[in-house]
Amino acid sequence: KRQGDFAPKDYREAKQRGGKVCASFWWAPLECDAYVRAMGAIMAQMESGDIPAREASTMLAKRIEALVVKARKGPVWKEGWEKPRRPHWIVESRRRRMRREDWRQLESKAQPAAVEWVQKQNWDVPKHHRYHPLPWTMWHCRDDIAVSELRTLGRLLANGGRQVLWQVAEVAARVSGPEISAVLEAAIAGVDPRFEGMARCIARHFPYVNSALTKGESQDGSSDVLTPLLELWLADDGPRDERIGKLMQRSDFECFLFFGTSFSRHLSNARQDWLHRCILKLTPPAGERPEFYHYPRRGPTL
Repeated sequence: KRQGDFAPKDYREAKQRGGKVCASFWWAPLECDAYVRAMGAIMAQMESGDIPAREASTMLAKRIEALVVKARKGPVWKEGWEKPRRPHWIVESRRRRMRREDWRQLESKAQPAAVEWVQKQNWDVPKHHRYHPLPWTMWHCRDDIAVSELRTLGRLLANGGRQVLWQVAEVAARVSGPEISAVLEAAIAGVDPRFEGMARCIARHFPYVNSALTKGESQDGSSDVLTPLLELWLADDGPRDERIGKLMQRSDFECFLFFGTSFSRHLSNARQDWLHRCILKLTPPAGERPEFYHYPRRGPTL
């Protein structure tokens, strides 16, 4: 069917009356019964393994992106008509300074700041010659718009491989809430920081190794997937201390000092006892075995 056939009745009446609508109902097919049933069948195939996890995660990321744009650009009606209430979809992650972009900037920017940070891989020091931290001013959409999609994405982590982790980071740059937090926690739990750190140090010298670890298997991409996952998981002020406490229960907790800045900054500002434990576990270069943090260009400078 044509897109106009899916448009709500009040929208068609508004167009007939000469009303000016700023945002069209391009997402109307997403709400029809046939599309909802088709998506349910497709997600069942994703969970059963009929659709490979790599392709399934890409499909889910694109669908969540469409749902975020739908929540962001609601219909705006002419003055004097009944206006549908715009949902409060923005997530504020900072108590001291709101992690939020100006609303006027949202209408003109092609991508939110967090999405741009992930897509450009601004944490990669060899690529940009310096570490660019996660932006302070950014917005997320609430993850209750895609609960079933996020739960399906979480189930793909069990046997999804490297590319599913990259899609999780892409989705986490767009939405925020309990569902995506659970997916990020599961993704970080399955990643070895020592492997990630060593790959970040040497993968650039071995193109075939680097392309196997990067997003989309590109030779010029970043192999470090742990930094965006960790930074996006620790972006919220409220649960950050609890989440870092879970990381401190791991046997390799000291390695997280070298991925991003949220972990080390929180330990320096609020948990000096945990920072002391991390420093005691670090080994000098003349130790029994080399560690990735002995490499001069290991990442952010402590």
